[in-house]
Amino acid sequence: QQYDALTALPNRTLFQAQLEQKLWHLYHHTQPEDGTLAVLLLDLDNFASLNHNLGQHQGDHLLRQVAQRLSTEPHANALLSRVGGDEFALLCEGYPDLTALIAHAKSILAALAPPFLLAGRAHHITASLGIATVTGQQESAIRCSSS
Repeated sequence: QQYDALTALPNRTLFQAQLEQKLWHLYHHTQPEDGTLAVLLLDLDNFASLNHNLGQHQGDHLLRQVAQRLSTEPHANALLSRVGGDEFALLCEGYPDLTALIAHAKSILAALAPPFLLAGRAHHITASLGIATVTGQQESAIRCSSS
């Protein structure tokens, strides 16, 4: 199975297969100055506490809502996946520079800012987001947080 049963997003297995394929292609078929590949990893802050306090059913409902919001964000040349628990990942290509990726990361975090309706009440969540990039010659990583 290559799709998450809860969110219907691609799962970790499909994400890893796509990442391996893209990395192989990047290292074997591009000039060093061509092509940037980025992974954005998003983790919901304090999800375990929310899941414990409201119950697994509401935790699952939150994960489905998060997946829906992330799916409606424009992700040109990106694969959005749920890679585990409360972690989501995007495999991105075609961003001209790190500034554009950071702007995209901020828009993702902004999409999670409006409250989520859980158990009849509005709940605000925060998330942490990391970005790792690789080109034919160099790799870099940064971290963003909505908290």
